[in-house]
Amino acid sequence: MAHAFFTRWRDTGLLTEFHDRMRAAVRTAEGREPEPTAAVIDSQSVKAAAGVRSSTCGYHGAN
Repeated sequence: MAHAFFTRWRDTGLLTEFHDRMRAAVRTAEGREPEPTAAVIDSQSVKAAAGVRSSTCGYHGAN
């Protein structure tokens, strides 16, 4: 039953709507703007993988 609700809400976009409204309510309750104004982006390079030539594998600068 719960999976049926989740699937329906996900497929109709209701799950995203719930998430966005909840985030805005929490942020407003904390005295912040409802929408975030910054983001953090991070990436991780693959050092080695089976079947991939070492010349095509990258290294993250913080390693």
